[in-house]
Amino acid sequence: KSVFNNSSRVYTLTVIICCVLGVLIGQFDVHYIIQVAVPTLMFIYPIIIALIFLNLAPENLGTPKVFRAVILVAFIFSIPDFIGVFGEFENVRAITEYIPFADYNLGWVLPSMLTFGLINAKKFFANS
Repeated sequence: KSVFNNSSRVYTLTVIICCVLGVLIGQFDVHYIIQVAVPTLMFIYPIIIALIFLNLAPENLGTPKVFRAVILVAFIFSIPDFIGVFGEFENVRAITEYIPFADYNLGWVLPSMLTFGLINAKKFFANS
């Protein structure tokens, strides 16, 4: 069931808004657009990548509980990368020193993988 009952009016309005926003954003300098987009991407891309890999996992390993936990961990561990875009902060640097791969903006990878493994560990060892 559709949220807007397949309304052509909503579709038309959405297309118009997207076109107007595209034209307005296109008026800015590329450097400015990148400057605005990078913090958002640093925050969102770990979640998106985790979602892609979770969707590739077999259905019995990618349960809703696993999805929620892994995405939450990816979200939490992407916060230092997001804050780091705005400058070097001593508190953030102190935290990221203990997170593997944080120097490469990949501090979310290992914690997300560990979360996936720990939640599914019972299934792995039950089959042994």
